Amino acid sequence: MVWKRILRTFHLQLPPLPPTIRYSLPALSSLETERLVIRALAAEANWRSTMPKAYKAWRFCVYADVMSMKIVPGGKYIVASIREGTNRYALVLLMMEHRVKTAYPVAKIATASKAYKLEAKYMRYGTEMGIMISYVRREPKRASDRMAGCVVPPIVPTPSLTGRFPVQHRRF
Repeated sequence: MVWKRILRTFHLQLPPLPPTIRYSLPALSSLETERLVIRALAAEANWRSTMPKAYKAWRFCVYADVMSMKIVPGGKYIVASIREGTNRYALVLLMMEHRVKTAYPVAKIATASKAYKLEAKYMRYGTEMGIMISYVRREPKRASDRMAGCVVPPIVPTPSLTGRFPVQHRRF
């Protein structure tokens, strides 16, 4: 009971929890609430220290070049934007700490180009709760340029270096 009172007035960022009823704040036991508050305090102290340290580091192979990654709240899943070969791109959903291996691929979907500004979170779609992924894709603005297979160069700070055709950014 004491820890739940502390949690009501707690001002630090809490570690992410999966958004299920089991992990809702009212459903947490006193011990789970205590651990949540202590983890938040320890993370804040480590972050503010002059030499913060990583408590855990994973190395795993996805058999492709990882362009960017995003941890889904709760830390059980990671979404990775990958490049296979020179111009094949995809998004991969990896389950962390799977019984078979550290990062087990559970889903993969091809994308037309590199995924920028990758975001992932739990969200309801209709009646189902699931992981929603959004990203920005760069492509030629004109359909004729897309059909001709024009390649959009990587994002550069100077707009004049975007190429010889107009570029559009679309969120998916």
